[in-house]
Amino acid sequence: MMKMKWLAISAACLMLQGCVVAAAADLAATTVLTAGKLAVKGTGALIDAAIPDGDDDDDKKDKKRKKKKDKDQEEYSDDE
Repeated sequence: MMKMKWLAISAACLMLQGCVVAAAADLAATTVLTAGKLAVKGTGALIDAAIPDGDDDDDKKDKKRKKKKDKDQEEYSDDE
């Protein structure tokens, strides 16, 4: 009876070691990925702040298109 108890305890310890190793590896991978993601986001924000990419030009074009579309719709509604 005593051998079965020790065998069960030993088996449980061996099985749980795999879970501990998997949990530690998962924690390490998550930490590395999160740190990498934060570094990339920070670098991207810094680059966006330092180098303008022409968003203002795109906004101006969009406004012109919208005004033209609104004007065309007004002309169409006046014709009816």
